[in-house]
Amino acid sequence: MDHPKSDVQTVDKYLAPNIPQGKTLNELLKQRKYNVLFFLSLFVVGLFNNNGYVMVGSASSDLSIQFGKENLMPMFQLSLILFSSLTRFVNAKYLIKVKHMTRMCINTVLMAVGFIVISFACTYSAHVASFYVSLLASVVLGTVSAFGESTTLGFCKGFPSTVVGYFGSGTGFAGVFGSGSILILKSLGLDNGTIFFIITPTVVPYILAFWWINTMKGKYPYIPEQSSDQSPRTQHFSSLDTEDVALTNPVPVAAPANPADFDEAKGNKQLSMELLKQLVKKVGFFQFNLGAVYFLEYMCLTSFADRFSVKMNEAYPEHKHEWVYKNGYVIFTFCYQIGVFMSRSSLSLIKVPRVEIMTILQLINFMFFLMNTIFLFLPNFYVGFVFMVWVGLMGGGSYVNVMYQILECPNLAKSEKELALTLTTVCNDIGILSASLMSLLLANTAFSSK
Repeated sequence: MDHPKSDVQTVDKYLAPNIPQGKTLNELLKQRKYNVLFFLSLFVVGLFNNNGYVMVGSASSDLSIQFGKENLMPMFQLSLILFSSLTRFVNAKYLIKVKHMTRMCINTVLMAVGFIVISFACTYSAHVASFYVSLLASVVLGTVSAFGESTTLGFCKGFPSTVVGYFGSGTGFAGVFGSGSILILKSLGLDNGTIFFIITPTVVPYILAFWWINTMKGKYPYIPEQSSDQSPRTQHFSSLDTEDVALTNPVPVAAPANPADFDEAKGNKQLSMELLKQLVKKVGFFQFNLGAVYFLEYMCLTSFADRFSVKMNEAYPEHKHEWVYKNGYVIFTFCYQIGVFMSRSSLSLIKVPRVEIMTILQLINFMFFLMNTIFLFLPNFYVGFVFMVWVGLMGGGSYVNVMYQILECPNLAKSEKELALTLTTVCNDIGILSASLMSLLLANTAFSSK
């Protein structure tokens, strides 16, 4: 008797015959109509999941001026990222078995609270406590962004791996949408309190889009398929544990009354020190690369681009009233977000199994911006803008390809994948937080204008 090699093959063999043809998510996503609907729904979830984070970051300079705390402007970015990793660890340890829909409903309520609180703080900015209330709201919005991202990425394990690109595209566009919304609404004469209040209703399409995807998942099962788009590091099986294999005497697996039970959160493994060590061995390579890429790119964005803009205005004071010189850093940020959006939307077109290539290219970007910031050997904003788009391309490309490779990793049991994805986003946060702290240090030492 031939025994199946893995739990995936066992499930496929006995479950597939019990499902009417064309009634799986695999077949559904091959139909243009449903593929577009799934793309739009996950795009909306990604967009509004990260929108609050982006809007606070984009408005941080203006907010600090409004509260009379210009020297504390970096506190907004630190508030957004400070509790992200802790949130992901709490999710991994205590909430990993809670249904995804339940988690997203809680996240939606907290998101609305965050928008309302920061709107209230901005409206009554003259009060001495308003600044600290706005920081608290920033913590909430940063937390819900991290929690929603971890939950949705884990939810994607119940779909073909390419759908992670749909969500990634939405999170990428959040940068363009969020910063663009601030610029447009400010140009219309609206104050910060009104802007954040107007954005609050976006929580409605956010939760409705996720509800629709969750409903479709409950109706149609996903039958995992073998993929050839894997990194060389994941194309071999490590020793499989008992959950990954149907052992030596597999029994037929009947189709459940609700096929979506195969993908439900109750099957997820919870974080433990032993499991953490195992996951680092299996996907630590990808986690390191993502963390490194984000550290390098946020150094380029939050430190080098800002200092380059200041030095250009100091070196060429005759141009300081020109639009590009006055808005140099904002344009750098926008160019970065364009690059991120483009690359996070590219997974369906191109996959890069060798994610370390993007890490190396990002290191080259880092060296260029560092040297140019110190020596101004290429004192040209427009060249810098082009390079910043490239920085965003490498960051977004690394993000979607790392997530895709982890979802496709044959060394991971399905019950481990959500935890692996959550821990990977922690590495992302660590990279951003490290860059933020390093930027703050450099701004007050080597790059200080005093």
